[in-house]
Amino acid sequence: MFLSFEIVPHLSPKVSRSLFMKEDLSFELHAHEVKVPFSTVQHISPNEKIENVDDVLNFLSVLNHIFSKIVVQGYVKETLSVL
Repeated sequence: MFLSFEIVPHLSPKVSRSLFMKEDLSFELHAHEVKVPFSTVQHISPNEKIENVDDVLNFLSVLNHIFSKIVVQGYVKETLSVL
């Protein structure tokens, strides 16, 4: 599981994006509590399973890109990544 938290002043921390890997190496991606459709990352892993470490890094890159489109400038003060 990979998570990234956003810290917003005067509010509790929230999970901003996440990658959940299951035992069978299937996965789910979430950005702001919304499941990212598989079609978004189908070009990385066409069989819906993680095949190598590069897949994980590419998924995290896609999540970062999606998150950067969603966040309004100045809304997030600080982001902490937890592995």
